[in-house]
Order: sequence, then C-alpha cells, then structure tokens
Amino acid sequence: GNANGNNAPEPTQMIGLFICEKVHGNTNVVWNADPLCDPCAPQAPNNPPPSIEENFGTPFKVKAWPNPAETDFNLKVLSTNSEARISISVYDMSNKLVFEDTFNFNDEYKFGEKLDSGVYIVKITQGDQSDVLRLIKNAQ
Repeated sequence: GNANGNNAPEPTQMIGLFICEKVHGNTNVVWNADPLCDPCAPQAPNNPPPSIEENFGTPFKVKAWPNPAETDFNLKVLSTNSEARISISVYDMSNKLVFEDTFNFNDEYKFGEKLDSGVYIVKITQGDQSDVLRLIKNAQ
C-alpha cells in the first residue's frame, strides 16, 4: 500500500526540464503543471521557414472536372516533374480496380466514358508523388 493505506500509486513530482519518448501513466499525466502560472504555449519562430512552393515551384496537384460528370472526366496534373509519365488507377466503391492507364505530364487526360454511374476513387501517381480524388459519375 501507500501512505494513504490503499494500493493507488503515489503521484510522481519532477522538477526541471525532461525529454522522453514514452510516458506510462495509468490514469493521468500532467505536463507543465506549475502553481505559479498556466502551461505555456510554444512560441512561433520570428522567421518561419519558406513554403514548399518557394523551394520547389509548384507542388504535385491534380485537378479533375466536371465532378459530377455524365459522360467523361478531364484531368490535369500540375507538377515540377515534367519527364516522368503519370499513372491513373480508378477504383469503384468496393475497392475493385476498374480502369488504369498512363499519360504524359502535359496532357489534359480524358477518361470515364466507359464507367458505369457511381462513385469512384481515382489515384494519380507520378514517381513518388500521388494524389487521390473522389469522382462521381451520374447516369446519363
């Protein structure tokens, strides 16, 4: 037992700066508890790092329209990689692959004319970059 005569663990109080990977507290762990002040929020740096766009140009982005569509979809990829081909994989809502193809970086790609009406998950990949879209095809 403990000083109170029961089996509950005594709270551990630590003073100072502590860095750790894991903390095991069966019920509660309180950090930065101080009777003199509230917990202090970290301060943002005065000079934030530059954004991705400033460092690497246009990030990998995929645009698809119209959504929803009745016949087919148009797809355009914005990327800094102008050499690697782009792959498209289209899955239905049961996660079945229903269409796949590749196309060039600067193409405006059209697809979907043979797809049934429904909701599709479209994965676009170029090298180690990828994006996922949810597209809807309405009945004609």
